[in-house]
Amino acid sequence: MKRTFTKYLLIVAAGYALAACDTHITDAVDDFEPSAGDADFSTFVVVGDSLSAGYKDGALYEQGQINSYPAILEQQFATVGGGVFKQPLRSSVATGSFIGIPTMGPGSVADRLVVVAGPSASQPLAPVTIDPPVATPLEGTGMEPVLAGPFNNFGVPAAKSFHLTLNTYGDPAQLGVSANPFFVRFASAANATMIGDAALRVPTFFILWIGNNDVLLNALAGSPGEGVLEGEPVFGTGVTDVTPTATFAAVYPGLVAALKSATNKGMLANIPDISTLPYFTVVPYNVAELTEGQANAANSNLLLMAYNNGIETARMLNLISDEEAASRTIEYSAGPNPLLIVDHDLTDLSGFSLPDLRKAAADDFILLPAAAKIGVDAGGLYGIGVGLDDGDVLTAKEAREIEKVRQ
Repeated sequence: MKRTFTKYLLIVAAGYALAACDTHITDAVDDFEPSAGDADFSTFVVVGDSLSAGYKDGALYEQGQINSYPAILEQQFATVGGGVFKQPLRSSVATGSFIGIPTMGPGSVADRLVVVAGPSASQPLAPVTIDPPVATPLEGTGMEPVLAGPFNNFGVPAAKSFHLTLNTYGDPAQLGVSANPFFVRFASAANATMIGDAALRVPTFFILWIGNNDVLLNALAGSPGEGVLEGEPVFGTGVTDVTPTATFAAVYPGLVAALKSATNKGMLANIPDISTLPYFTVVPYNVAELTEGQANAANSNLLLMAYNNGIETARMLNLISDEEAASRTIEYSAGPNPLLIVDHDLTDLSGFSLPDLRKAAADDFILLPAAAKIGVDAGGLYGIGVGLDDGDVLTAKEAREIEKVRQ
């Protein structure tokens, strides 16, 4: 699903910003004059998902929207003839959630998160919901009137490529079924489509950045389920499914055609590599910090010893390879230790009463929300005596399969 750029413009606004600074690098910088070149920014329209909407800290709230990348670009475009750029802003007091509506997928109506220090080295910084949360009425449902357009930012959190053509996506009667509460807020009509509303603006310059959620929501959920092959993402149109390549290929050209004209210019953006996103990289795989006494106590646990003996027996019977046996043998030492994780791609040894557990490896991704669980007592400490759940981890194998789809 790799995206390519069509016509694009190299924005020189950074040079303009430098010109405003007290600098004497060169006279050329001091004399810099911004220019739009042959682009027309009078009607700048953006179509996309949470990345375009200004989704921030796990929620959509006003401060994030004001600092969305389209809003920042609009400030630069204004210096070279850019027009008004209107966004469907949330209430200034709202922290993310809406009052009394069904959810539409991970984080779609969540309150913003803030990061707090964990109680110990084995339980690091973790995101928690802001306190107090402030839920607000959802526009377009009778509680509040739909927001008045016309708008320029059609970024809708949780939107996938095929959602942009769905004529129930902004229908309040379809909330919890096929509608998205964030589009319900500002859809021009109950049967309007995202791409249709955007096209009605007749953009002179547009950015289309869609397709992230077609793979990202699966990764955020730890790539749940199994496809045709073990470790392969599930393809489909569900919230955490990976959009089939054929579906994406069928819809994407039409999205571009709806926005492109003979005279305007636009930009198409790629899907980023998930391994570059902090959500997947902030929590180290080996964050289980133990003292020598704690490590010795853990290793002498009779249940752990019996488990390790079972893994060794499976290896001797050639049920698992030496490599898999090493990854599944749990031994602790003083200092940082790999977290204990559930991995359903391991050889099934349930007939021997052995769970799908192994030590996390450097190329596994511990998802950010798991930070709040690590070290919590659940009949054993999460990540140490109890494996982190499948949804807490994107294994290296799952990540490779998702990367294949992304490309």
